[in-house]
Amino acid sequence: MKRRRCGLSSCLLLGLIAGCGEGSTKQQIGLQEKIYPDLAGVDPGVTVLLTEMIETAEETSSGEARGALGMAFEVNGFADAAHHSYLTAQRLMPDDPRWPYYRALLTAHRGDLQSALSQLEKSIDIAADYGPAWMWRGTWQLDLGMTEEARNSFRTASQLGMGKVAKLGEAGTLLALDEAQEAFELLSRLREDARVVRYKVRALRQLDRHEEASSLLDLSVAGKSGPLSWPDERTMAKKAYEVSNGARLSEARQLLAAGDPGSARVLLDQLAARDPDHQGLLSAQIEALRQLGLRGEMAAQLERAVGLYPEYYGFHLSLAEYALEEGDRAAAAQYLISTIGLNDQIPWAHAQIGLLFVEENRLAEASSAFMAALALEPNNPQVNYYQGMIHANQQNWGEAVRRFDVAVKSAPEFTVAWIALARSLWAVGEYDRARVALNEAENLGTHYNEVTMARESMQ
Repeated sequence: MKRRRCGLSSCLLLGLIAGCGEGSTKQQIGLQEKIYPDLAGVDPGVTVLLTEMIETAEETSSGEARGALGMAFEVNGFADAAHHSYLTAQRLMPDDPRWPYYRALLTAHRGDLQSALSQLEKSIDIAADYGPAWMWRGTWQLDLGMTEEARNSFRTASQLGMGKVAKLGEAGTLLALDEAQEAFELLSRLREDARVVRYKVRALRQLDRHEEASSLLDLSVAGKSGPLSWPDERTMAKKAYEVSNGARLSEARQLLAAGDPGSARVLLDQLAARDPDHQGLLSAQIEALRQLGLRGEMAAQLERAVGLYPEYYGFHLSLAEYALEEGDRAAAAQYLISTIGLNDQIPWAHAQIGLLFVEENRLAEASSAFMAALALEPNNPQVNYYQGMIHANQQNWGEAVRRFDVAVKSAPEFTVAWIALARSLWAVGEYDRARVALNEAENLGTHYNEVTMARESMQ
């Protein structure tokens, strides 16, 4: 299985595009709070459409109207309002699989794949025969390191008629499991195109057949080989609500999601000529620059975006990530603190500020930061490991064992957590459990030197 990462995923960057940090007004209706975006300064076509749909939803109080309003909000750049509309529709129509499905996609775009999976499960429980749902399930599980589960999801998608794309997804899980030969055999049964070639090359490289991989690349069919994509009737249904500039911005987002930043940038530059300071447009431009590798331009655009929208946490968060990648710890700390000040519900931000405190040996402050992250994501393996290491440093072995236990249960492939667990168990005299934990680490086949040193210390 792949090790889970405590980092900012591409999904989250795309979430910054979708979220747009829109201003909103709130209305209390019954027991449900409804959030509507501030339409001041919005494209006139969008304003007319959304105003009419809001009125219809209020007049009818139907789940269908609320769900349609959510789709209109989403494709026109108001993700927060869309999320709340979908939630209301789900409450009114609990047997309709669309609303938890749409919520799951929005949540995934924001980078919270665990919550997205939970929401997607509700949709699948209602309608288990919708192939694209299983494709998303497998994709997110693979991103989270749930490789075996992802393989089963892709196989189910294949049985439901998703065809080649499901087989490619399954091949990806086989490659993640280091089962390259089986992956190559599966791929060889598929009609060759750019995506199949990309996966075959990965398999050949894992098999140390580098010359064949190079030859295959030289002879590969023309065309782009971006991220996997598949037909999705539910997603296509949203297009009916795209209007004016909002529709073009949505098209640019789709190009970014498909791994075509060049085409997206052309479209975004056209939109910028009319409204260069639009928040959603800025987010999309930043993501395009990131995908194109134009880091200097991306940083400059982020600085400009923060100046225009200082209250939107997403831009601060992206600047924090950029600063960390550039090794600028002071700037990273500044932007992490401002991110948390604007939105304290992001585990990654708390964890990263904790790591900066560790580097400065400010362990009490680091521990507080890690605990803030764990309050939001209790089973995060990396953060539990970090907190466990602080306890081990303080010889608080019982708490260290508890944290390392959570880490290895959440990520059984986390070798160094197994080693730390073994050392901590040995320190409290649980020698048999310590040996079992160290054997688990050794069986993973990584960090050989660390395993050897731990075993020597446990003689």
